[in-house]
This record gives sequence, structure tokens and C-alpha cells, in this order.
Amino acid sequence: MSTERPPELTAPPEGDDAAARPDQHSIDVVQNIPGARRLLATWFATIGLDQDGGADLHLAVGELVTNAVRHGKAPIRLTMTKRLDRIRIEVHDHGGGRPAIRPVQITGPNRGGWGLRMVDQLVDAWGTTTTGDLTTVWVEQPLSRINGRS
Repeated sequence: MSTERPPELTAPPEGDDAAARPDQHSIDVVQNIPGARRLLATWFATIGLDQDGGADLHLAVGELVTNAVRHGKAPIRLTMTKRLDRIRIEVHDHGGGRPAIRPVQITGPNRGGWGLRMVDQLVDAWGTTTTGDLTTVWVEQPLSRINGRS
């Protein structure tokens, strides 16, 4: 029996890019949705964020990683950045898709359509970019919403 250890958070980038990306950590996620959720929780604790206040963000990121595993191609990367007033989480995959909210289909081969609709309700802002085969879906949440301040 083997036990899979979740990958560890990487250090922030060094050099000129480090100043532009404070409190940033990235991790490769290889078909490991629970591991991605644990890493996000660990990162929240490391930077002093309220786990319960970040529940919406955790749920949204779990959905984005699920979508990347289901619709994208490896490697899948999770990038977590703490800015002055907000958290930004990016999920990168190499599927080249163009994620968008689509009509819900309850049956058939294209069943689905709930994921990004749910993400849209859970976070303050989200969006996508596709460059070549690299697809990035990002979400942002104000720190005040995570830490329970109004």
C-alpha cells in the first residue's frame, strides 16, 4: 500500500518578479483535487487567514481544479497570491479550452453546467485567459470577506 503525500508549497519567485508577486505560492496538481484543497488550507493557515471565512473560496477552487482535471490536460498548476486587499487563486492547465458559464444540462453526454455558475456566486470576481494550449481560470476574494470584516 502506498501513501501519496501532497506536494509542498513552493517558495515565492525570486528576482524582479518577486516584488510584483508578494506572498505567492504555486504547486503542480496532478489529478489530486483533495490535495489541492489541503494545500489551500495549509497556505491560508500559513498567511494567517480565517479557514471558515474562506470556505467559499475553498469550494470555488475545488471546482476549478475539478474542471481542470476533467476538461484540461496536465500539468495542472495552482497559484495562490495574497495581495494587499485580496486573495487571487489561479488554476492553469494545458487543455486550451475556453471555460464559460453554459446552460445546465441534466442528462446526456454534455451533462453539467453547474460549476462555473456556482463559482460565479461564491467569489467576488473570476475570469479566464487562454494562450495557445494554456488555460488559466482565476478567482479573487477580498481579504475583508475572508476574515469576516465588513
